[in-house]
Amino acid sequence: VSVIKSDLIRTSVSADNISPLIKQALVSTEDENFYEHKGIVPKALIRATISDVTGLGGSSGGSTITQQLIKQQVLTNETSYKRKSSEILLAMRTEKFFSKEELLNAYLNVSPFGRNNKGENIAGIEEAALGIFDVHAKDVTLPQAAFLAGLPQSPIEYSPYTNTGEFKESFEYGLKRKDAVLFNMYREKRINKKEYEEAKAYDLTKDFKKPASASSDDSGYLYNYLYEEASDVLAPIYYEKDGVTKEEYDASKELQNKYDVIAKRELRQNGYTVHSSIDKGIHNAMQ
Repeated sequence: VSVIKSDLIRTSVSADNISPLIKQALVSTEDENFYEHKGIVPKALIRATISDVTGLGGSSGGSTITQQLIKQQVLTNETSYKRKSSEILLAMRTEKFFSKEELLNAYLNVSPFGRNNKGENIAGIEEAALGIFDVHAKDVTLPQAAFLAGLPQSPIEYSPYTNTGEFKESFEYGLKRKDAVLFNMYREKRINKKEYEEAKAYDLTKDFKKPASASSDDSGYLYNYLYEEASDVLAPIYYEKDGVTKEEYDASKELQNKYDVIAKRELRQNGYTVHSSIDKGIHNAMQ
């Protein structure tokens, strides 16, 4: 067994391994009507559309957690009314097939959370909790939960670490964001005044993991072989979607290189599991 190496470190966990505090913090901050709406909030969409057209009121977005999940997993970050329309329709359809708990769990498992104490890019709430506070996502405290829930909006800016894993000169932006999340939780009556004030006053910086060096390990022949084979299996999915035939693909080195890059990116970033028919015992004996 080997992990597909990526510039993005991600570990998925089940819903019961994520603290309710994190879920409450996220919903209070990103989508206060999450448990009531059916994928979209019409008033927020109208407000965001007026803001886009007039240029007044900033860029609120008006996106629910479901819409954000669709944008991350299905669509691109391109800003266009066509993409936004697709996002709205897919969000409404998705809500028919998945429970709120499933949607929330999916969002928390795929969203980017900035950097860990080794400077590695991380995604998913478990890697964020372990990489920043050295605790599992199910064991976080209230101030830790508020800090983590605030990260997806601007993960690199709010992260306490640089790209080399060193502490930033200032934690100001991340801590202000944490306080804003705590206030949202208090406003939505998910925590009381005493809990809010104690969590806000807590010195969270002492919980940040000390910087460490990223581990390096060399891949063996078998890993590289299977990585190449898996990308070859995936490539047709993407070139056929673009209307390229197998004959055109086989005849063009340029097309092969293009879709090799795309397939390998998908392997690294989208949580694939690769199974092979290689017998580990026989392989080790031959080695």
